[in-house]
Amino acid sequence: QVEDDFQRTPRSHSKLESFVDLVMWRDVSKSAFIFGIGTFVIISSSYTRDLNISFISVVSYLGLVYLASIFLFRSLIRRGEIDRSQDYVVGEEEAIWVLKLVLPYINEFLLKLRALFSGDPSTTMKLAVLLFVLARCGSSITIWKMAKLGFFGVFIVPKVCSSYSTQLTAFGTFWIRRFRDAWESCSHKKAVGFAIFTLVWNLSSMVARIWAVFMLFVAFKYYQHSLMSNEWTEEVRNEDSWQGQRQGRRTTLTDNRKQKKTF
Repeated sequence: QVEDDFQRTPRSHSKLESFVDLVMWRDVSKSAFIFGIGTFVIISSSYTRDLNISFISVVSYLGLVYLASIFLFRSLIRRGEIDRSQDYVVGEEEAIWVLKLVLPYINEFLLKLRALFSGDPSTTMKLAVLLFVLARCGSSITIWKMAKLGFFGVFIVPKVCSSYSTQLTAFGTFWIRRFRDAWESCSHKKAVGFAIFTLVWNLSSMVARIWAVFMLFVAFKYYQHSLMSNEWTEEVRNEDSWQGQRQGRRTTLTDNRKQKKTF
């Protein structure tokens, strides 16, 4: 079993390395070939307006094909044979094997899901923004659009980020500093903030207003949590420094006593 595990891990590692090489364009000819084929398929499928793929229709068509094949197989090839089917399809051993195989992945997924919905202020802010955007734009997001965006994102985003990471960070820090300096130099911060808040509040819908109030409450809780954590870290540092000073005094006293005894 150890040898099997040792043989499986290099294979999976080699597959992962080949996928990384393909995505990072290390083998330019192979990456360009696969990217070209995928782009051609996506562009050609975009012009076929009659192609409306639905999950329910696909499952129904597959069920019809399976039903027809079973009927033809039973009526033409195995004519006259009695169907001696068992009382069950999946046995206890197969069910236990499937459960042992799937249970670690289910536990990992549930642990991550519980961590996301744990109620932590920082995690709640990030997840609330993502869920709100998906809820507002979910009607226009389809599986085919996600597949197209995922294909182009896998072949473009990692290479661009690895090649131009320094330029992108410099560009982002430059504009962040510009906005920060402009905000700090503004003499009427309260008036500008109130005007922006009033404009956004009047242009937003009722659902967006409720979400904004919720996000303000979460931001307030996050601010309180950060203050409490900073105070706790300061107390810990003060206790550590006090203990260090106390130990230093003890060491000096013991050194003085030793020196007096030697004299």
